[in-house]
Amino acid sequence: MADAPLLRLSGLSVRRGMRTVLTRVDLEVASGEVVLLVGENGSGKSTLIEAAAGILPPSAGSVVHSGQVIRDSEGRRSQPAPFGLTLQQGGFCEDEVVYDRLATALHVAQRKIDPRWISDRLDEWGLRHREQDRIAWLSGGMTRRLAVLCGLTPGLANAEPRLLLLDEPSEGLDEQSISTLREQIVGLAAAGHGLLIATHDQQLDDLATRRVVVGENRCVEEAVEAPEPAESMGVMVAASEESLVSVFSTWRTLLGGGWHAPDVRRLGPGAVALVVLLGLMSTNSVASDEVPGTLMAGLILLPGLIAALVRPSSLQRLSDSGASDWWSAMLGRRPELRPELSGLGTIAVLTFVSLYLLSGDGSIHISVFLAIIGLTLIACAAAMIHGLDATLPRKGATYAFLLTLLLVWPYLSLIVLLDAGGELVPEALIMAYGIPMAVILLLPMLHDG
Repeated sequence: MADAPLLRLSGLSVRRGMRTVLTRVDLEVASGEVVLLVGENGSGKSTLIEAAAGILPPSAGSVVHSGQVIRDSEGRRSQPAPFGLTLQQGGFCEDEVVYDRLATALHVAQRKIDPRWISDRLDEWGLRHREQDRIAWLSGGMTRRLAVLCGLTPGLANAEPRLLLLDEPSEGLDEQSISTLREQIVGLAAAGHGLLIATHDQQLDDLATRRVVVGENRCVEEAVEAPEPAESMGVMVAASEESLVSVFSTWRTLLGGGWHAPDVRRLGPGAVALVVLLGLMSTNSVASDEVPGTLMAGLILLPGLIAALVRPSSLQRLSDSGASDWWSAMLGRRPELRPELSGLGTIAVLTFVSLYLLSGDGSIHISVFLAIIGLTLIACAAAMIHGLDATLPRKGATYAFLLTLLLVWPYLSLIVLLDAGGELVPEALIMAYGIPMAVILLLPMLHDG
């Protein structure tokens, strides 16, 4: 289907909550076109961009990229060919380094990492001197420049026509950056790429080959004067055969290092809990042999439980503004939920230390190891719950957070196991291991893939 447009929206309707934002929209973007979406704030421009990227599910109609159905109202969804996307806000983790962010965008565009190409593009956008800084350290204007550059990358690095979706790209840019943006929009269109741009900035009006007014749940096309011919733009980068799933996995792994390491992140809250427990017992002059066995077992396991319930650092990057949505668009599905076997070392250390300090008993029996394994399973289940919350279209959904209450029961069962000493309690073991495993296995069914 070589003649298929880069983007085709057919009878597209989109709802946000109880409100229908777009109704039966038909729109195409062909190679070499610059289509501007204009309209009042709240008219649905951003909704149209996100729906075209496959982020929002249509209540009617379909979204097609280069002849391939990306998403439709019947629930079908597939991974699109590489395309560019700049969201109105965010789209990346703020802990990413500027250079790495552009490298990721290049890799997602199925191009090999080319350090010279990356440095040259950063130089064009006045970001070369900040390439080793974290995005969180950038000003708002610099962050926006990087977001726009990443959205243009599939076109700038590829000679094959690509679809580029830009939501308010000039918002927050200085005059020099707007000039660079205009130049690259014109050059990319001349190279055969198709651009769909939501904007209210009149400085981009003269670049449009087509202009579409969005409002009252529909789109109306207006006539425009054809822009002057321009020279094509782009520096070809060698293709990469690495899958997007592999690129995503690498991205998550690289951002898990340093001070983000799971054990380090979990250690703090667990250690604080242990110090508080020691302080309470010391203040009240309570001897360990005066504390009932079940209560003592609960106190010993409490620091490990708190460490297990801490949100994994690997999920923080998906919770940053737009990061989950950007990856959802690139992958053609919501980033997958997966149990993370993290924090085992922290949980074990906290349990051994609290056992010794709270009970004064340095002996270790089988129930201690069973408790550590149980707490690790609780950590995996908690990571799944946090992952669901991070990747839902509406992040911070209350019901997802409340699922952590399910993990109270396995904790209580572990208390029974620890209190039993060397004796096994099959019923408690089943509860302690069964509930976290059920969460790990069943929670993906609630996940919007």
